[in-house]
Order: sequence, then C-alpha cells, then structure tokens
Amino acid sequence: MTIETRAEKGTAERAHALAFLRTSTGQPELNLEAGLLDDVFQALSTGGPLSGKPPCWIDDLITANRPAGKAAPLKLCLSHDVDYVTSLGQGHKLARRLSRGLFGEGRRGHALLTAAGSLVRLLTEIPRRERYGDFMEWLRLEESHGFRSTFFFLPYPDAHVNACDGDYRFTDKVRFDGRRVKVSEMMREIAALGWEVGLHGTYASAVQDGMLKRQKDQIEKIIGKEVVATRQHYLHFLPGVTHRLQAEAGLKVDSTFGFNRTVGLKPGTSHPYVLWDAEAGAPMPLVEVPFAAMDTSLVAMGLHHSGSADAVETLKALGAGIAAAGGVLCLNWHPHYLPVARIHEVYVAMLAWARDQGAVHRRFDSFAR
Repeated sequence: MTIETRAEKGTAERAHALAFLRTSTGQPELNLEAGLLDDVFQALSTGGPLSGKPPCWIDDLITANRPAGKAAPLKLCLSHDVDYVTSLGQGHKLARRLSRGLFGEGRRGHALLTAAGSLVRLLTEIPRRERYGDFMEWLRLEESHGFRSTFFFLPYPDAHVNACDGDYRFTDKVRFDGRRVKVSEMMREIAALGWEVGLHGTYASAVQDGMLKRQKDQIEKIIGKEVVATRQHYLHFLPGVTHRLQAEAGLKVDSTFGFNRTVGLKPGTSHPYVLWDAEAGAPMPLVEVPFAAMDTSLVAMGLHHSGSADAVETLKALGAGIAAAGGVLCLNWHPHYLPVARIHEVYVAMLAWARDQGAVHRRFDSFAR
C-alpha cells in the first residue's frame, strides 16, 4: 500500500467519524482535530473502550458540542435475549446438553455442568412447575408503562454446534398467556402484537459463513415479517468478520457491543452509528446500537448482595447522562429472570423512571438505514 493510499484511507475514516459526531451533536459544521477523530473511529470500529479514555467519553464529547436549548426526550430501547424459554422439559435439555458437551465445539465442560443440573432437576423436581414465568407478563408490564421491546430468539444450530448454544427448538412448548404453545407460535403472536422479533445469532454464527442468513430466514418464515435486528449469543464477536456476516445475511441493525460483567457504554457512546467496512473502505449497510446495561451484569456486580436500590440508582445516573447526550438507553433483560425478585424490581423501576422522564420508545428496526 502506498503512502498516498494510506493517507486517503485515513481521511475517509476520519470523515466517517466526523459525520457521526456532526449527526449526534446536531452541528453540521462541527470540526475536530485529526487525532481525536482517529480515537473516535477506533472506538466505534472495535466496539471497545480505549486505554486512557474515561467511560462514556464520546457521549461526553457529544454533550459538550451540542447546542444549548431544550433537551430532546430520552430514547429508550428495550430488549430481551431469549436464551431459555422454559424450566420444564429437562429430559430434552439433558439430552441436548450432553450432546453439546460430548460432540460440540468450545467449552464442553460448561455444557456437561448444565447437563448435570438438568439431571438433578429431572430427579428432584416433583411436582414440576414452570419457574420462568409467562412471556406475556413481559408484554403486559412494558405496555402498562407505554413501551414495547425486542425479543432476540436463539435458533438451535444446524451446524458448528457449540457447548454454549441454547437448549430449545422452535417446536418446543412454552407458557404464553396462560397457555402451552410452541415457541414458534409465541414468536408469531409477539410479532403480531407489535413487539419486535430479532435474531440472537448462535455462538459460531459470529464467524461461520452463511449461518446468520439461514437463521434469519428461519425466523422470518415463522413470523412472516422481515428480521432486521440481531445480537450475538454470549456477545461473541470477531472484529472485521461478524459485522460483515451480519450485513451479508441482510441484517440491518446489531446490538452486540456492551459489557457482560459491568454496566456502561463499551464503545464510549450511546448513539447508534453506521459501521465501517474496512475492506471496502466505506460505510456498511449496518447500524450498531450499543446497549448500556444487562441484568446478568448487575448480578456480577453484586445485585443479590447489595439490593436493587443501588442498581437502580446506578442505571438512573447512566440514563441521565445518556439523555443529556441525546443518546439511546438500551437495556437487555433475559426473560427467564422475570420471576427473580431483585432483577424484576430493577426492570420495573427503570420502566417507571423512563416513563416519568417522558422517554420515547424506539425499536431496533427504527434505526435501520
């Protein structure tokens, strides 16, 4: 590569970062020095924090350059990674977990450990009862506050099975609105009621050609609608590869960039942004919506010991900063945690807070280019 080509490439990348900042600040004439634009571009393209940069540093930059005046309402984007659908059917779970532990790729010990858990429950849980609640309770809860969410459903892999993949198939039965229906039937009803259904790409789909396309097609066939948004299972992501595979599959919005052990803005911003194709040296037809907090991160931070009040205050402070930057507060709650008291309390408190703040609900498909 010649010096001239490298310079042109750097110029294009800085222009991409500057276009994002101009849009996010609402300042079409904004100009910033090249080194800062390089840092912004690096954070956005890698989806990770930069050494020496404070949390939310890009949002802080955006806030500092936004015009004074009446702030726009907070934008709220709610999502659920559907890793599990039922606590019943432990016989099927045992067989699938054993199969992944013996023949799958990745952390086989993880699958074997969960298989042991299935065996214990199969032998001891009599009478058997649904411990994960009813999916319809999520819809009623959100609708009572004036919001709707996105459910990312996890297909059972047709190839490259990984020990970390899910246990359910779309033909399995699940509790929905007081009934036992197939997962596929529930997916159709959720979509028909106005909630968004997205793809929770399996572990290997982040790196294997064609898997995301097959999984997207599978869900579209079930719900009879286009699937626009995705989030990778376990947040498994390979820079330079996963986003290309998502775009090739026809997906338009990703929300994989976020922390799994803490809360905050992993790329430094809450603003959705157009991703960059390094090979083509041009923007991709794919938008990243970073998520700010996940229920499992709160557990890792000690939710069960410190209580829900501290977690709520942490998320409110994060949300207030996002509102000041004009960004999007994207939350990720797992449906099987609905009956867990403290996790449920935090979610309800954040819905009430967002409603009181006059938050505007945004689905992922509203960010598509």
